[in-house]
Amino acid sequence: MGRHLVPPTGECTHRLMTVRLWGLHTSYRGAIVGEPAISGKHQAIGTIYIQCTDYFNRKGVCMHSQIRSSLVGITLGALTLVACTPGPLPTSSTAANPDNPVAVSMSVPASQWDPIATTNEVADNLYFSLVYDRLLTLDASGALVPQLAESYTMSEDNRQARFVIRPGAVFHDDSPVNADAVVANLQRAKASGKAVAANTLANVTDISTEGDLTVVIALERPDPAFPAKVATVATSIASPAAFADLGQKPVGSGPFRFVTSKADEVTTARFDGYWNTDPRAAEIVVKSLPPTNTRLNALRSGAVDWMFVNLDAAAEITQFAEDPNYSVIQKETSGVFALNLDTRDPVLADADVRKAISMAIDRESINTNLLGGMCTPTTQPLGSGPGHIDSLDETIVFDADQARSILKSKAPGGATINAVVASGTAAETIARALQAQLADVGVTLNVTVADARSARPDFRAGQFDGLVQAVNAEVDPLVQLQTNYAGPDAPGGADPQLQSLLAGAGTFAFGSPERTAALESASEYLAANPVHPVICTVSNTYIAGPSVSGVDDMPMSSVLNPADVRPLMR
Repeated sequence: MGRHLVPPTGECTHRLMTVRLWGLHTSYRGAIVGEPAISGKHQAIGTIYIQCTDYFNRKGVCMHSQIRSSLVGITLGALTLVACTPGPLPTSSTAANPDNPVAVSMSVPASQWDPIATTNEVADNLYFSLVYDRLLTLDASGALVPQLAESYTMSEDNRQARFVIRPGAVFHDDSPVNADAVVANLQRAKASGKAVAANTLANVTDISTEGDLTVVIALERPDPAFPAKVATVATSIASPAAFADLGQKPVGSGPFRFVTSKADEVTTARFDGYWNTDPRAAEIVVKSLPPTNTRLNALRSGAVDWMFVNLDAAAEITQFAEDPNYSVIQKETSGVFALNLDTRDPVLADADVRKAISMAIDRESINTNLLGGMCTPTTQPLGSGPGHIDSLDETIVFDADQARSILKSKAPGGATINAVVASGTAAETIARALQAQLADVGVTLNVTVADARSARPDFRAGQFDGLVQAVNAEVDPLVQLQTNYAGPDAPGGADPQLQSLLAGAGTFAFGSPERTAALESASEYLAANPVHPVICTVSNTYIAGPSVSGVDDMPMSSVLNPADVRPLMR
């Protein structure tokens, strides 16, 4: 689900929508930067509920949005038009021209191009998605869809996955994308010893071919959600002939081929042999512009056509939303901002100390004063979607006095957290606020600002005992919980009860009501027993310049930020 923010016109008649279906929950809460102006009205259609709310922003300007939603097996377009009719989107009188190049901006440069060597899946996603295809991907709505695999099935016992490769797909060196090539990639990833790639395929016991176009993957343990794991950066498919030099000279099968990579700019050119013949830009250039303001100024000047923006630039997001020449798109995700803690530290191993740290965080102040009301406060580990409980009575609330009392008893010698945060991110802004808030209860938070490509790997390697981060959203919320609470982002591991809850969720079919209920149980447990104190939800925000099309169709846009920009044209 995404929303366009468009310049306000006429009366304030915009509405927002909530959809509930079989325990799955996707929602847009309240106003973007203000309180509801008019009470909402509800329409109930079977098990689907639509809530529409008009609102003004903090400047008293009526903000209009268009919300598009898709759920498997259900079409909501007509309902949206009836219940939540916005003003028209700005349109260009000139159709997109495939001969035009498109320039987009990133916050970090490309560090290397070998999928199995990725250490920062988020930063690599935009770069790799241009050059490489995966077996599966996520469409703009977040649904798992075919890419190089035209179909896939899971065995009845969920211990074998079969992928049928799309016939006719070729790599940029003109070699065929067939079962042998895919098997070579996945075997290489599993045997690599690299943290992300090896962890993704840890449950795999055998990878084999069945004919020229079928790949069969055997699993040690049942995993009904395994297909989601091959929709990741680490399982991007490269030409086996290029394995030796992929880090510097990538050869994939994606819609664009690699041309050049400089310190702060990457150029890719349209690959005319790509299996999907939809029109595409002649080239996409990615410019690395670390400071948010630099990217915003580049968009204003026309130096770039598209950018993602951090939520700490809330004022600028609102300004662009009020300018009819730009489109601002926000997509709610399961991601959250959090303070990850290494519970191998004796003080941080104490559950009561972690509760006190969570209790000391004034989430509403961070949301309102730093993030423009765009980051809904929560203590839940999933920001939205399956596993997030909208009606949860969260037991840990801001109480500095109670936090001081607990810490005085449990950590009389004080507590010190040496944390790392990625530079130029909203998490860096949040980290500064956390320093002051935690200091007020006697916790010293030392913050090291590191390159965005190294902050998370350095925490995983044990160089720091804290990480302030935007937790990556995943196609499967269970993978998000496993990574952050029982995987590489939880160096201290998970307690037995949490391990049991996560294991139980994994026994149910992907997207099923039973899996959602199990995820909610894990979320409720973690909200009451924080391992990594959660601060607020993460929305992906994109701004497109005049005459840019394709922003509604970007794969991965409701999960990773930045998204897959392959559809962009102007």
